[in-house]
Amino acid sequence: MLKAAVVGIGNIAQVHMAVIDACPRAQLVALCDTDPAKSKQRPTLPFYTDLNQLLKEVRPDVLHICLPHYLHLWAARQAAAAGCHVFCEKPSGLNLQEALQMAGLEQQYGVRTAVCLQNRLNRTTETMRDLLASGKYGKVLNIRANLSWHRPEAYYQDSPWRSWLAKAGGGCLINQALHTMDLLPYLLDSPVVSLKAVCGQTLDYANEVEDTATIALRFANGSTGLLQASVANGLDEAVTFDIQAEKGKILQRQQGVYADDQDGLRLLAADRPARIGKTCYGDSHALMIERFYKAVETQPMTVLAGQLPDDCRYVSAADALEVMLMLEASYRSAAEHRRIELEDLYENALLELSALPAQA
Repeated sequence: MLKAAVVGIGNIAQVHMAVIDACPRAQLVALCDTDPAKSKQRPTLPFYTDLNQLLKEVRPDVLHICLPHYLHLWAARQAAAAGCHVFCEKPSGLNLQEALQMAGLEQQYGVRTAVCLQNRLNRTTETMRDLLASGKYGKVLNIRANLSWHRPEAYYQDSPWRSWLAKAGGGCLINQALHTMDLLPYLLDSPVVSLKAVCGQTLDYANEVEDTATIALRFANGSTGLLQASVANGLDEAVTFDIQAEKGKILQRQQGVYADDQDGLRLLAADRPARIGKTCYGDSHALMIERFYKAVETQPMTVLAGQLPDDCRYVSAADALEVMLMLEASYRSAAEHRRIELEDLYENALLELSALPAQA
């Protein structure tokens, strides 16, 4: 049985702990947080305020990272250096440079590193992706996604790091819309080649980060796309997708996928309701974590994440580079008021990474 530990005992950690409790492959053996009061959540478990002490004394097999964004790479590196596999909440870093460094940990230390982009495993996602791959609807002409959520000022006041660029890496794009952004190339099975974005603040909060963004995308297969994201809405609404293909439309509404074609509008699939945490978390955390555990337990490190059997396949830190590249391009585009070519941006990032001093 795998020994699992969690660092960062906030809202999303509750989901991870519940999944670990229910998983026959693992046992929750320790928690870590800088706030000693968090120990009361699981009074029978060893509790640490120092991650390196936990790694040294408990020697967990897997560390779940549920920390603020700016600590993701640091914690992943500490765990990997201790020979511990990493399951990290999104994002895989503050920016593309950090994401590249996290992606290198598997080879550097011989451990698996997963990033929790669990919405890839939603029933609705799988249904849309399979339908598009079947060719039934012909070429995809355009894909549009909308995330309209509400975050009150207290959301930022309670956790001030969310409002600071240096600690959050950004606002609604990196914090709320990253899952939605990740699904755009995943659904089309085609990378984004260029994009142009605008980001701004429409709320009267004293934040450094954006609360609203719009991104126009071009894909390698010739499709176009639009992502609109905001936390300035008056309430949380379900994320929507509109996919226009040559022979019909595919729509996602209220956690359901619909076909709209010559046979009319009909429901094709619906997501499992979230059993733990917010509705927007979905119910695929458990499936992603269970797959990761199975990969750790049954597959040698010589089998790369992309070569794993389906029941062991997780989103590796290398897989997460695509959405982090899109994110970096979006912020660069908004700052420089121009279209960004993603291949150029990625090549420059690799050059910058090669110039960095080696990390022990």
